[in-house]
Amino acid sequence: MDAHTKLTYGVDNKLSKIDTLIADARPAREAGKVSLESHGFTLEPQKTSLRTRDFFDVESGIVEKVYYAEMRAAVRRATGADEVLILEHIVRDAGAADTRGAKNPFASGGNGINGYAGVVHTDFRQDRAYQLARSKGSGKKEFGSSQRDRQRFMIVNTWRNISDEHLIYDNTLALCDGKTVDERALLACDVHHPNGKSSEQYRLDAASAEAARWYYFPHMAKDELLIFKQFDSDLKALARYCFHTAFHDPVIPKDAPTRQSCEVRCIALFSDAMTAPPPVARNLSDEVFEARVLPKNRQPAAHEVQHARGAPVVAEREAAVAPVRDDDEDEQLALALAASRMAAEEDTAMKQEVLRGAPVVAERAADAAAVPNDEDRELVLALAASRMAAEEDEAMKQALALSIDIQ
Repeated sequence: MDAHTKLTYGVDNKLSKIDTLIADARPAREAGKVSLESHGFTLEPQKTSLRTRDFFDVESGIVEKVYYAEMRAAVRRATGADEVLILEHIVRDAGAADTRGAKNPFASGGNGINGYAGVVHTDFRQDRAYQLARSKGSGKKEFGSSQRDRQRFMIVNTWRNISDEHLIYDNTLALCDGKTVDERALLACDVHHPNGKSSEQYRLDAASAEAARWYYFPHMAKDELLIFKQFDSDLKALARYCFHTAFHDPVIPKDAPTRQSCEVRCIALFSDAMTAPPPVARNLSDEVFEARVLPKNRQPAAHEVQHARGAPVVAEREAAVAPVRDDDEDEQLALALAASRMAAEEDTAMKQEVLRGAPVVAERAADAAAVPNDEDRELVLALAASRMAAEEDEAMKQALALSIDIQ
């Protein structure tokens, strides 16, 4: 079932509530159309051995001893990571959180319980993510940053309902499809905590709300685990961030059970080194490209007619770039296409020259065959090849001079 509500965008001193449709992601997930790679989030079946009261037990350390091990295994399976490090966990229950935990849901409450975070955000900015990866989660630089920067890593959250009795009905988590986030819409926001520390978050500009596509998994049970990306260092990843927020569904009765949840933040480390991503080029066919750079209903100029007859000249193609709007990317694309076409035509011309020269090669090879000594025969062939190359070079120069005279 889809939900219709208002989501909060922006930084803390400039917040905007935007009407938003949040789609039910369960049908798409069951059809295999939602994944950590394609959208930045996924829902997986995963049972925990902990009971509800165990998650609220801050004395025994059972969450750190048992649940952390479960989450390391779950994240390793979901991401294929070579190593998973747990950073921290947060237990949320608005009904049980103290004043501090309810007022600032990003800072742990005095009783260890937090309220719900109702603003669109990610938990880590890029610089902080790299700092954690370089230090392997300790916050202290332990080895060369250049080594870690070449290796892929993710900051990943796991999120689950921890109630033994109830599904989650309200204040569940909305997740934004990472492919619909324009990185130009990212806003830096520092959230200060009572202990003097701060969370270095990304928020989203409200102007980008129309492009964002939001999903949620209604009625999550305790044996389901939501896994989503906070940050992915791979520049080629389809979804590098998963913006998220708790949201109130206005159709849910006010007396519905209070949400109880636990989220775990972790670093997934990969041993493989990343290569530099390829440059992003527009996928334009020749027809679309020429439609953009040539005015409509224009008769071809004489030099274009000559070009069609097979006399390629680089200067002519550089001139074709001029009508493109003043944009370096478009100009470079035009030049690249021109160079590509010229290279193809030169290759064709070279093949034709080789075909025409084949009888000459055969003739010279026959001359070499008449030489009885192997060493002398190789010398004759080398001299013949050298002369042929010189003749082809002279022919190319004449062809180039002719094409310039025509212009």
